[in-house]
Amino acid sequence: MTQKNNRGLEGLDALILFIAIVLVTAVLGIFLITSTGTMIQTSLSKSTAASKGVTSGLEAIGVIGEDASLTGTPHKVSKLHITIRLMPGTNLMPMNTTLIIYQSEGVPEAISFNTTCSETPATCVPASSDRYMISYVDNKSSTHENGYIATGDVARITLMPMKPIEENQEVRIAIVPAHGPRTIIEFYAPNDMLRKSQSLWPVA
Repeated sequence: MTQKNNRGLEGLDALILFIAIVLVTAVLGIFLITSTGTMIQTSLSKSTAASKGVTSGLEAIGVIGEDASLTGTPHKVSKLHITIRLMPGTNLMPMNTTLIIYQSEGVPEAISFNTTCSETPATCVPASSDRYMISYVDNKSSTHENGYIATGDVARITLMPMKPIEENQEVRIAIVPAHGPRTIIEFYAPNDMLRKSQSLWPVA
């Protein structure tokens, strides 16, 4: 009888040991799965952060207004020249698919590409207020082509808002390419616009 009891105890001990091993294995499995998921999530977060840090698209260098002199429309700007170039990581940007959203104290205006202007920016006149033109200040790119911004190009967007910009007026311009991030320009017009060529942005 004692021998049978001993065998029963040994069997019970073996069963308890087996259950303990199963439980430890399950806990370890859960720990590994959780750790792996955390590592994957961390890796994805770092990858996303890294991709956000990669610059692409167009870079706005400056905005000049014309013509606020006494021979033009005093204290008002009727034409804008936006100097642009490509940001690192972008090789070519087609302007015929790039839209400009202009807003100043009213409903946003959608302005699309008109044509390339081979003259100086001051003599470039868009066909209408809903069209803009491109002229090239510098086209050192070996892949330069009219209507496109390539690496090494410095170009100017010329547009004529529906209403002239007055002094102290808030202006917001968004350059929206078909692919890639948009470029946002925001400024208030100076309160002393009397020059033929008036720097509007960036503000010194």
